[in-house]
Amino acid sequence: MAQTTGISLRQAGSEKNVQFGKISKSRRWSGTLLRERASVLGWCVLLMASSTAIGILAIDLSLPNRVEEHVDKSLRHEVEKFQEWVKTDSPQSDRLVAMAGEFLERENPQKDSFLFALFNGQLYKSKSLALPESLRAKSPLLGYWSQLLRPEQGKISIPGGTLLYRAEPIEIGGQVKGVLVAANIIALEGDRFSGVTMPIARLAAIAPYIAAALAWIVVCFVLVRTRSLLKAARKIAESDLNQRIPVRGTGEVAELGRTFNKILDRAEAALGEGQNFINYVGHELRTPITIVRGHLELLGTDPAEQEETVALVLDELDRMSRLVNDLVLLAKAERPDFLDLETVEVASLTEELYAKARTLGSRSWRLEGKGSGKIALDRGRLTQAIMNLVENATHYTTDNDAIALGSATTEEAVYFWVSDRGEGIPETEQEKIFEGGVRGASAKLHCEGSGLGLSIVKAIAVAHGGRVELKSQPGRGSVFTLVIPRVAIEFEPEIELEVERFAPTAVEPQIVLACQHSSFSIPLANTSESSSWRSSAIPLAKTPVKYRTTPGAF
Repeated sequence: MAQTTGISLRQAGSEKNVQFGKISKSRRWSGTLLRERASVLGWCVLLMASSTAIGILAIDLSLPNRVEEHVDKSLRHEVEKFQEWVKTDSPQSDRLVAMAGEFLERENPQKDSFLFALFNGQLYKSKSLALPESLRAKSPLLGYWSQLLRPEQGKISIPGGTLLYRAEPIEIGGQVKGVLVAANIIALEGDRFSGVTMPIARLAAIAPYIAAALAWIVVCFVLVRTRSLLKAARKIAESDLNQRIPVRGTGEVAELGRTFNKILDRAEAALGEGQNFINYVGHELRTPITIVRGHLELLGTDPAEQEETVALVLDELDRMSRLVNDLVLLAKAERPDFLDLETVEVASLTEELYAKARTLGSRSWRLEGKGSGKIALDRGRLTQAIMNLVENATHYTTDNDAIALGSATTEEAVYFWVSDRGEGIPETEQEKIFEGGVRGASAKLHCEGSGLGLSIVKAIAVAHGGRVELKSQPGRGSVFTLVIPRVAIEFEPEIELEVERFAPTAVEPQIVLACQHSSFSIPLANTSESSSWRSSAIPLAKTPVKYRTTPGAF
């Protein structure tokens, strides 16, 4: 009873730890979302505050110039109107003073502007309720203006601000009879502008806080979908990869969900293939080990029985060795030095493959075609791939059934194919047979291979930059085609290849050049003092290729 209670307590404690872990993870996710919201909100507020500060600074810097431009335009307008008035009437001297008075009576200058006329050095009349002390009668400034003989504009500092003025002499018959002056105290005009701009500045100052509140609401609304996405992703991470994120609508978040689901599909497929492969390899290794162990445990003293058991054990060990070798080959297929490329004649290689294939069984062998030209490939690896296809064809056919080999050449690629008139492969299995351990529905009736042959064929084709194509119909046979591109590797212009070794004992002496991907054999007859070959010397190269010799290489 005590033991049961102890187990129950441990289980309860374990459940509490799990729940605590989930709560802790949930809190971490919530904290992450809060930090993201705060980060987005902070950047929004910073951006708006910066924009507001720049705007206020720009207003503050441009306001004085704008005020001066506005005042100067107003003063110029007043003077031009008086000039037009005088030109229209063409008054005499006795009429000029009256006309100036009429003009001043008609005009209504702005609140902070002053318009007055000077005759004989005295202030005749002013259109303003009250003149500043500096503009009243007998002031030095009025005396200065009354002596002007030509138009003048300028700025003068007076108590209360800066006075911007325009003075226009009044001429009749070429003689100056008086002066019309339009003036404005810029400080007062600036105050009027400031009365408009300051409320804007105050509103701009509080705008970031208003924007922050609105941005928080918007960010929370936008991140609701992100939060649901994170919840679904967390649930998938904590349970299994079979679940998918629900996606609704369009937009970046929906596209993110769809992309994440595609990643999950690929991950699940890869894990499934890996698990199937592990299960297959485990089964294939476990079976011969069980057979070997069982026979050794039952091994008797009879010499004939011992000889039979040893032969069976060696056969099972050979099968295990073939499986391990195939696994090692597949593992090496991803390495850059997997291929040892050389330039070969397509026709002679096809004949060589056909001769080797005929030794694998009593079939009706046919050579359907031979391609022309040269191609750079790994002769040994390609031979292994074709022989795997041929051996596969013999397993699916019987004596005297037709098996054909052939090759063809185009500008883009070289095609090597193996066709048979065997049982064929159902369409549902055609995409699966290149996976490790998949032999097809009827393979078990014919062969005891490792089941990795077609995987090796695909790996060799892909390593050459090519592919494997399959055309098959149940009851009519199959055609496997290796497509090897003629331009599988592109070199950078003027790439240098270092001489790896010199083969003087070959039938045609060759220089072997090493590059990042593999080695290339170049006939010595193609060498020259220029130390370079065109792409015709190395079929894989699109551009001129240089080589660099080492001292004593020859």
